[in-house]
This record gives sequence, structure tokens and C-alpha cells, in this order.
Amino acid sequence: NTEKLQKHVGSKIKGLASEQKIESLTGAVLGYAGIINLPESIYMFFDDSLEGLTNFECGTNRTGYHTINVNFGRDVDMPTQWYDLKEAQAGDIHPSSGQQYIEHVSAEVGNIFDLCDKWTKAFNIIYTDENNVQKHPTMGCHGIGTSRCLGVIAENNNDERGLIWPESIAPFKYHLVTHFNPKDQETKSKVLSIAAGLYNNTSAINGIDAKEGDILWDDRTIGMGQKLGDADLIGCPYQIIITPRTLEQNSVEFRNRRTSESTLLPL
Repeated sequence: NTEKLQKHVGSKIKGLASEQKIESLTGAVLGYAGIINLPESIYMFFDDSLEGLTNFECGTNRTGYHTINVNFGRDVDMPTQWYDLKEAQAGDIHPSSGQQYIEHVSAEVGNIFDLCDKWTKAFNIIYTDENNVQKHPTMGCHGIGTSRCLGVIAENNNDERGLIWPESIAPFKYHLVTHFNPKDQETKSKVLSIAAGLYNNTSAINGIDAKEGDILWDDRTIGMGQKLGDADLIGCPYQIIITPRTLEQNSVEFRNRRTSESTLLPL
């Protein structure tokens, strides 16, 4: 973990050493570097996972050779300090609790930044501590990314057909889908009349509490299958479907996008 290492080294790490740099420092090509026979100018940081390790194998800084049965205190000096340098992984032991780490999948939607005293010094903000000494306070800031939130919500609310927006943030609560035979003027007029009443909030159907701006109406003259596929893809929480078939039952079809449950609501 380069961030951990940076804290112990006390300077920024620009990246791993190149193959040429490793060969010039160790005298061996990449793959044969080790802790034995290193130049004294090279300072070593040992991860705490190596503490107590015995009879281990490592490179010998000689191309084509490794050494086995290496031990601290005999083949290489015993480190005076062990460091926490590695990336934590599932199964590793927490140093304080002794419990194993459990791995979880997460996503970053916000940040906390430690600004130290950079800006309090710049603006000469000072406080007096309990010993009557003037100091610059430490400053921090935090923020949440709305675009990141949107991505995480979409990532966690979808299925093979498309998005499933939570009702609290859905762009529209209802997706209204109408379909009819354009040559059947009577049915067309009835379908459009019921749909317009819902869309304009001039009529209501029990179970649908639509308000202004709650409804996305797909009134395109395309196939019903494409309309329903697009409705699933867009993922509004509820779908209202009005067709000649639903009108035969004096109803509209009401479908829950998340559960796929479908019911008929009487007009």
C-alpha cells in the first residue's frame, strides 16, 4: 500500500522502480532482488507480517539464484522495527481486536480531506490553547458527489431489463404507456381521453396518486413491445398501461417495476 509506505518514509512515492533501476541497484535482473547482499545504501522496511518468519526463501541479488532457509538474525539483520505496509485482505487479522477482516464491496460517494493548517495559516486563523499558546487550528472538509450517488443508486437498483429507480429519486413516478389501433377512432379517442385525464390531473383512478410532473407519457406510434421494453429500461417505479384490452375490462393495468406485479385498476 503506497499510502502507508509514504507515511513511514516521510515523502511521496512516484511509483515502483524500473527494471533498469532495480538491476543497477541490486546487480540482478528483475525477479532476483532480495534482502540478502543488498548495498548498505538501501534502507529496508519490513512489513509486520514477516515477524517471526523462519526458513524462508528470497532472491539473492544475483541473476538466476534464490536462497532458501533464510532467517533473521543469522542471514540478515533482525529488523529494529516492523511496519504495517500491506494491503489488507479478507482473512487478515486486525492487530487490535484479533478478529479476521471481512471483505465487502463498496463505492465511494463522498470524501473527507485533512487540510492540516494550510488554510488556517494562509488566513492567519489563530486560537489560544489551554497553555496560553497561540496555534493555527487543523482544518478539514467533506463533500458528497451527486453524480457518484446517481451511479451507485443505478448500480444497486437494476435487473436484466434495465433500471429500477427508488421512488424517492425517480425522474417520474409513473410511466404511462398507451396503445391502440389508429384506424379505430372510437377506441383511440377513449384511450387518449383516459390517458390525458391522468396526465393532466383532471381525472383520477383509485390507487394512482399522480400529481403534476409525476407521469412520463409514451405516446409514440411504435409497437407495444418496444414501448414496454423502453419502460422497463427507463425504470420508473410504476407503469400504467392503457390499451383496448384493458378498456374491455373498464380498467387500466398497473405494474410495479421492481416486483413485476401487475393488477387491473377499475376506471
